[in-house]
Amino acid sequence: MHLTLHVPGPSQAMAALWGDGRTLTKWNLARVWQCSGPEFRRAVRWLDGKVLTGKPTVLDLLDARARATVGVGLHCPVSSLCTLAEVGIAGSECPDGGYHLETESVHAEIVDDEVVLTPPANRAMPLLRCSD
Repeated sequence: MHLTLHVPGPSQAMAALWGDGRTLTKWNLARVWQCSGPEFRRAVRWLDGKVLTGKPTVLDLLDARARATVGVGLHCPVSSLCTLAEVGIAGSECPDGGYHLETESVHAEIVDDEVVLTPPANRAMPLLRCSD
């Protein structure tokens, strides 16, 4: 399921190119995006169990809307963690935006305008490079 949010783009479906009977779908969320919270949740509920793709900006917007809806429904703030399988929690989201590095879990450096995270147990091997 490829998610988009550009108004003129139609939703489309086609048979999967690998011929196993599955369907590849591009779903334009532009109309669904205008729905109220409960209507929006009902509309996107059928995404459960599907593989989602999309531009990072579209997935970020979907994530932000879902988290805001969960926070309202549960009457609590919702934040996120940046985790790495090799080290656990690498950073946590600040309620005011941005992330705070968990310095006991990772060592961070800026190398050639990239953020490089390395676990303290193995500083000789950078694990993750993210564009700044």
